Amino acid sequence: MTNILATTISKILLSRRSAEVVLVYLGFSLKFLSPLVLYPVLARRLGIFDFGLFVSAYGLATVLSVIIEYGFSMSGTRAIALARDVQEKAQIASDVVFSRLLLVPLVAIVGLLISSASSHLRDNFVLVALAVGLGIMQGGSSLWYFQGVGKPVRGVAVEAFGQLTALGLIMMFVVDGHGLLLALFFQLIGFAIVCGLGGCMMFAQVGFRAPTMRSLVTSLRDTFPLFFSRASVVIFSTASVFLMSVLAKPQDAAVYGASDRVIGAFTAFLSPLASIMLSKLVGETSRDRLRGLNLSIIMISTVAFVYSMITVFLLFFSHTLMSFLFGAQFKEGGDVLNVLALTLPIIAANTVMGAQVLVSLRMDKYIAITLSGAAVVSLVSTFLIVPNYAGIGMASSRIITEIFIFLCYSFLILRARKAPG
Repeated sequence: MTNILATTISKILLSRRSAEVVLVYLGFSLKFLSPLVLYPVLARRLGIFDFGLFVSAYGLATVLSVIIEYGFSMSGTRAIALARDVQEKAQIASDVVFSRLLLVPLVAIVGLLISSASSHLRDNFVLVALAVGLGIMQGGSSLWYFQGVGKPVRGVAVEAFGQLTALGLIMMFVVDGHGLLLALFFQLIGFAIVCGLGGCMMFAQVGFRAPTMRSLVTSLRDTFPLFFSRASVVIFSTASVFLMSVLAKPQDAAVYGASDRVIGAFTAFLSPLASIMLSKLVGETSRDRLRGLNLSIIMISTVAFVYSMITVFLLFFSHTLMSFLFGAQFKEGGDVLNVLALTLPIIAANTVMGAQVLVSLRMDKYIAITLSGAAVVSLVSTFLIVPNYAGIGMASSRIITEIFIFLCYSFLILRARKAPG
């Protein structure tokens, strides 16, 4: 069985599209890795208090981006891939873009409402407005289209250009002690480039077809289950930094946000894994379910082992790493990073089990139920622990949530393995 996994990986790496796979992988990872360059710079230039406001506003933007994205990155990609002609692709592209435009007022209202829960954000209207705009632009990427037509490198190139532009502007113009609003504004510009340039390239290829209100309502209705699942994931992952701004001080949000970014840089390499291995896993499972599940167990064990080694490294060097990256003020973040590091092998296993194994077994409904339960577990544990333990409490809440997901996924896989046929 180990030979099967090795053969699969070898075929992928030696295929004619290996360069494209690498570029797509790097493109996905850049979304998480670029802040690992940006955050240390901003932490030193803004100071711990303003940096805490920055990560809180950015966390709010990330939460709001899920509403605009809505699940079209999955449903749109599938629909484009199955489209029979250019006219149908044009209709799909137009429906997605205008459906997202319909969601913009909702995002603005939700942004104002949930920002009022944070005493550090609600008194700064400009900061909240920039966060709302950033969330809209973050969710408006056209990468889904380029993945659907089999040309993901173009979409990745657009995203990389936008993010690197924002990074360059911040490096040049955000100076010591100032620039909180400017930093968010430059981030907004970067994602606006991604939306604008990607949209222009998309419509230049397929043209534009005016959508009807009926087609927009149908598009939103059919994609809602994907949105619901994605929103559940956000509650116990990217929303954590924003929740820190609600339940703790900006300094606590800064320390947790910095630690979380280090973890995010490592977990970024898990995101594109499904696109590389899923098709092989689906094929193996459809031909011989037991064989496919055995291959899955090997993959889960391998990935979890690799991330366990990363955990060991972080446990030994967390305080040094935080001081080196973010400055002496963030040395205490080593304690938060130690706790978060324990989640890495669990997150890795959960990613393989959910995004690959259970998807290949067509257990989407059970994935959604599990993630919904995880969102509840996360919220309850967060509100119970964080007010007293700040960043350590939020990291502990993440461990509890990931263990809950792991147990549920493990139960589903073992049940499928024992099932006849």
